[in-house]
Amino acid sequence: MVMELFSKILPRPYVYEWDRKLKYANISLSGEFIAGSLVLLAFLSLIIGFILASNDVGEVFRKLGIKDITIQFNEDRFVITRDTIIIFSGTLIYGVLLYILFYLIISGYVDLKGDMVRRESERVLPEFLMNLAASIRSGNIIDQAMLDAAKEEYGYFSKLVRARVKEYYSGVPIDQAILKLSEDFDSVIVRRSFIIIVEGIKTGARLADIIEKLALDIREIQNYKDEISTSLTTYRSFIFIASVFGMPLLYAISLKLIEVLYKTFAQIGDMNISPGLLPLNIQLSVPSISKDAFLYFAVLSIFVTSLFTSKIISNSESRKSEFYKNLVITLGIGYLLLYIFINLINSLFGGLNI
Repeated sequence: MVMELFSKILPRPYVYEWDRKLKYANISLSGEFIAGSLVLLAFLSLIIGFILASNDVGEVFRKLGIKDITIQFNEDRFVITRDTIIIFSGTLIYGVLLYILFYLIISGYVDLKGDMVRRESERVLPEFLMNLAASIRSGNIIDQAMLDAAKEEYGYFSKLVRARVKEYYSGVPIDQAILKLSEDFDSVIVRRSFIIIVEGIKTGARLADIIEKLALDIREIQNYKDEISTSLTTYRSFIFIASVFGMPLLYAISLKLIEVLYKTFAQIGDMNISPGLLPLNIQLSVPSISKDAFLYFAVLSIFVTSLFTSKIISNSESRKSEFYKNLVITLGIGYLLLYIFINLINSLFGGLNI
């Protein structure tokens, strides 16, 4: 009841979309419950973000070197203190990151379940259609043939088929029952297959031949999809290696370079090269970005890059659930390699006292 009240904040189409995703994933929860939970998690994320920012956990903002900001309008001066900046910006940053994490976990689980149902339905569909065609040829009418073809080993697919066909015995026309069945699956192949069956029933064609040809075509399409997926392996591998190996290595080298520059200029101070030595007046000073700030930038950059990399790879595989699996893998390997490269470079240059 509480979650339903929170869900009223969100637009109805958004709640209905969650209803649809939950139905396709075979999860017995309402869209209002999930939408309300997300609203509650948004408030919870901001509260946790405020606590983290107030205590500056990990001394993140201290290492970033945040200072007071002075704003002057004519003769009036306004000072935004460092603590105010840290609390405000930290609450937003931590809150948004936590909410994204919560959202990815919930949405990822629902999409993973939905994708598993979709793939399982597409896997058993050709065999179901072949059984259906054989049952019709043996003399059964379409409703009885569908019940016979929906074997127990087909799992959730058979459950939906039997539930819709039984509506026929409650007075629903068989073509309408099959059309409703096509809407129960988040799969274009399954939907169009049942629509073709309905068209065959309406036209009075040789239904068994149509269904058998349909099953053979679906198997051929699935084989083509497997071949295309295999041909894209090199393309996906190149993007994956560049994201999880190349970027951490470059950031680790850049981090060492910033550290060397800081140590060098800390020893010699600022330098001015006069025009007599070079045609330009050059001033060398300590880099404006610190080592800690660049490290945080590297961590954030790897996250964003992994996000897009996972999206590109999952789109090439046409599977929603692959996005979350690839995201976990790329993030895990990327951060692990960043840690390894940083320590490896430090150990290699440790003997040179730089």
